[in-house]
Amino acid sequence: MTVPIPEEREIPWNDVDRDGVSKVLSLVPDNDDLLSVFSDDDALLSLAPNAVVVMGSGGSQRSDRHTIDISDQSIKSSELREQTSKIRFDGGVSSKHFTVKLDFDSIGLVGRQNQISTLISCFDRLCKDKASNSPNDDRNQKEMVFVSGESGCGKTRTVKTLESRMLETKTGLFVEGKFDLNTVDEPYSGIAKAIAAICEKVIDGDKRHATNIRDRISNALHDEEVQLLVHLVPALSDIISADAKEVSVGLGIDDLESGIDRLKLTFRLLFRTFCEHFSPMVLFLDDLQWADVSSLQMVDYLISDTENENSLMIIGSYRSDEVDENSLLHNKILTLQDKSATYTFRVTEVDVPVFGIDDVMTTIKAMFSSGKEDDSRALGELCLKRTLGNPYFVLEFLKTLYHENLIEYRSVTNMWTWNLTDIEDATMSTANVVVLLQDRMKRLSKYAQMFLRCAAYLGSTFRNTTLELIWKSHDMPMAVADKPILPMLMGMAVKDSFIEECGSDKYRWVHDKVQEAAFSLILDVKVSQFDIGRILFYYLEPSQLEQDLFAVVDLINNGNKEKSSEFAHANLQAAEKALGLSAFAAAAKYATHGIDQLGDNRWSQNRPLTLRLYTIGAEMERLLGNVVAAERYCCEVLSRTDLDIMESLPLKLARASTLSSVELKFDEAVSYGLDVLKDLGCRVFISRKILKAKAIMSLFRTIRRVKKLPSDHFDHAKMMENERELGIAKLLERVAVSAYLSGDIMLTVLCASKLVEGSLQHGLNEASASSLSGLATMAIVALQDFKTATKFNEMALSLLQKHRQMRNGETMFKAYTHGHVWVKPLESCLPALWDAYQCSIRAGDSEFASWNLLLHQVLIPFYFGNPLPQILARCPGVMRQLEEGAQSQQILVHKIIWQTMANLHDSACREPWKLEGEIFRDTDNIEKNNLYAGTVLLAQGELLLFHGNCRTAADMALKNGDAFQKLVPANFANMFETFHRALSLYAMALRTRKKKYKKEARRVRRMLTKWVLAVENPEFDYFKTALDAEQFAVEKKYDEAEKHYDEAIKSATLRGHLYHTGLFHERYSEYLFVELSNRWKSDEQLREAIDCYKEWGADGKVEALESELALRDRQ
Repeated sequence: MTVPIPEEREIPWNDVDRDGVSKVLSLVPDNDDLLSVFSDDDALLSLAPNAVVVMGSGGSQRSDRHTIDISDQSIKSSELREQTSKIRFDGGVSSKHFTVKLDFDSIGLVGRQNQISTLISCFDRLCKDKASNSPNDDRNQKEMVFVSGESGCGKTRTVKTLESRMLETKTGLFVEGKFDLNTVDEPYSGIAKAIAAICEKVIDGDKRHATNIRDRISNALHDEEVQLLVHLVPALSDIISADAKEVSVGLGIDDLESGIDRLKLTFRLLFRTFCEHFSPMVLFLDDLQWADVSSLQMVDYLISDTENENSLMIIGSYRSDEVDENSLLHNKILTLQDKSATYTFRVTEVDVPVFGIDDVMTTIKAMFSSGKEDDSRALGELCLKRTLGNPYFVLEFLKTLYHENLIEYRSVTNMWTWNLTDIEDATMSTANVVVLLQDRMKRLSKYAQMFLRCAAYLGSTFRNTTLELIWKSHDMPMAVADKPILPMLMGMAVKDSFIEECGSDKYRWVHDKVQEAAFSLILDVKVSQFDIGRILFYYLEPSQLEQDLFAVVDLINNGNKEKSSEFAHANLQAAEKALGLSAFAAAAKYATHGIDQLGDNRWSQNRPLTLRLYTIGAEMERLLGNVVAAERYCCEVLSRTDLDIMESLPLKLARASTLSSVELKFDEAVSYGLDVLKDLGCRVFISRKILKAKAIMSLFRTIRRVKKLPSDHFDHAKMMENERELGIAKLLERVAVSAYLSGDIMLTVLCASKLVEGSLQHGLNEASASSLSGLATMAIVALQDFKTATKFNEMALSLLQKHRQMRNGETMFKAYTHGHVWVKPLESCLPALWDAYQCSIRAGDSEFASWNLLLHQVLIPFYFGNPLPQILARCPGVMRQLEEGAQSQQILVHKIIWQTMANLHDSACREPWKLEGEIFRDTDNIEKNNLYAGTVLLAQGELLLFHGNCRTAADMALKNGDAFQKLVPANFANMFETFHRALSLYAMALRTRKKKYKKEARRVRRMLTKWVLAVENPEFDYFKTALDAEQFAVEKKYDEAEKHYDEAIKSATLRGHLYHTGLFHERYSEYLFVELSNRWKSDEQLREAIDCYKEWGADGKVEALESELALRDRQ
């Protein structure tokens, strides 16, 4: 429908009175369709006029503009009057032929200098840290700033002063991402917008720079990681290439948790690259009070990334009146404050308060000059009373007074005048700024109001094309007089400061309160979020719908009372997309909405869809800790008798994982898993009475079978495809882990054997490689067969080369810790373990990433005698990563070994042989298991031996025997623990000549000799040599003893094992002093020991030996 538009005419008007408006309207045809496009007033008077004086005679085609610049906050009323008084009119021109229009948006920031100064200080500090060349690892390269205040207090404008400063100085990059009231469930929305903004900067910048960034991202990220990011931020596809593939994740607890870690690393890698090229980078996240839990966690991940060596400043603004002590954001701020020192970033809080009377007066004086100070103050006090000092409300209040002619400009006096009583009466019902804005909007036409409300539903930002689609679907006119209506409405909304352009075909609301006011408009035309969501769902292009899926589904879910399987499926799509992005809270909500969309006959009419929604809902609620909700979903599914085992299997697998991994009910997890296996046709054993016999028989049978296979057998094997067999494999693996943790070793052995047999019979699965390395462990524990174990481990590692999904981190950890470190040179093991750590991180496997990191950075360097200061320097960084991954077992092991090294290194430690200190102390509230007990036993033995308390160490060895081997079977640390235990026993055998020490020492020596000969590893040859020297010393074969002592010292020195070299010198010194009374040679060996311990960094040990040497000299 089109209506004629009259030709443009020069219309004379008087001051700003209503009579003039009526006179103008009389010149316009009485056409409701035309008048409905614009409001009466706004056809003539802009709601955001320029600060100009317009003069001209009636009917004249000429007009002269004289701009009054009032943007300077410091402008005085007298100066404003002086500028105004200089304006002169052409001869004969009546004063009624001009009007003064004010630019309210030109008012600068009032009363925000302290806040701006704080932001600039944080930024300058960041730049200073960036420029520093100090090697100090503790210098902060990151700033986290929280800006709080009521809505309308100017938080965004305050923060953006930093952007202006950065543009002026051409320093770094400032990008913004905003969270939206309408999409509070949309995961990562604000962060995704910020990344999209960075992409625009890259594209608009230098092409060579863009190519460099593209190459760096491609090198840093794997294809799966690129696809994951592009799935979240389609704009990334403009700078990096990615094939369009589904991003999916399994429903097991392990799969879900690995998804979180995988996404965390992916975001970190991306921002490391961005920060390297745009340094310093300032990431501004606006309206954090509407951020979802996944976004808040991602902020944590980015600011605590200790491996990002580039400068990063994250500023988050939020409405303080919408965040209380129970909110997610409040608790996240507390968390970041607690961890800031550990992760070397600073947290700063900036409060943006409401206006006081002085700030209101400054604003009024900048806009309106009055001859009387008392009049301005009275207006200011009334303004403060009506607005409660909210800056945005203050400006809107003054705009209203201006447009309602309650404040008028008098050309005769060049002053603004007002009647305070009239203002008080007219504004008595003014409740808040939203009501004020709505009053303005209600004067607009129904079309303009329709336009604003539809735009409000689309979020804080929207596309012109999307709005056009909605407009057409409501049968709205597209043009008047062949001129498109939407561009006119868009221009009006921009002119009236409702919206502003923010890119090609994109607009955004100038303030959240404007959007909120438009959102609440009541229209004659029926329009709802559901209507708009449905339109977008049906008419958007598939690619665009995929990009906007969360926003569209949120619109559909708001106010929808219809039951539709189609919309239920849309919620399923959104839930699966959120699941792929590890946004579990959002996935849970979409699953709930999807179930609600289905009717009472959901199981009979939409069984697969219903089952999938319930499965996702159960797993998300369980992972979020909502046990009651998860059980409700599970009961709904598992109580149905019409579902077969394969349909309910995903939930049963998830329940088995939850019992073990989340609820820590290992016995119950074993029982439940065995029942499900039985339902699948896999009976693990018939009776507990014969479990041990069956486990041993199965183990030996499987070892023999695999041992006969060629080394490349599994390289040609096919992947398992049968869903039932895949389910059996997953359950066997879960039962094996639960059984091990519950102490049921025989069941663990039996399940491990069955896993390998399953790979042989039915094809490979994701657990095949790790089950082979597990079988290698069993070969060591049960048969002491290191060669067979090495073959199995090589087969497992070969599988990893072909199948990246086969749990690289877990397989490599088992293969090296329980195999290759025994038989391979150390220089080949350390690089492999670092690769294992990297693979685990990329796969999102925090558990084995932590183990591999701990091995590479701490445990192996310590066991092989690397300098203690070097290892101790790495310990805090390792601890940060372990704590971030929330790996309690690894943290405990790390603390024990860290405390051990600290006691050896710290000469001020009063009782260094005791395993306690600031880092670790054995307490009752520690969860004690085999690993804990074994690690404590090992550490206590180390401290007793190296601090010369051999009697206690030997007595402990007599008492505990081979306990460490039983607690931590097959671990390479057994070689060191056994060797050091033997040395303590020989020390006491030599000193006391007691039979009990001699007998046990010989037994342990025979065991260790057997291992050394079996592993054929040059790293351990001198272990046998040193114990042979001790045995010869006890037997008083002095020549052989001296020969073997010398040989052991040379071998340890050649290997660079400092602490063993020092220990052998010390043992040789004692032998010479006690047995041969060769004081001179003994002192010489003791000095050599001191030099070795000094180089190792065992300052406490050095001090003790120097005291002993001094004591000898005095005697």
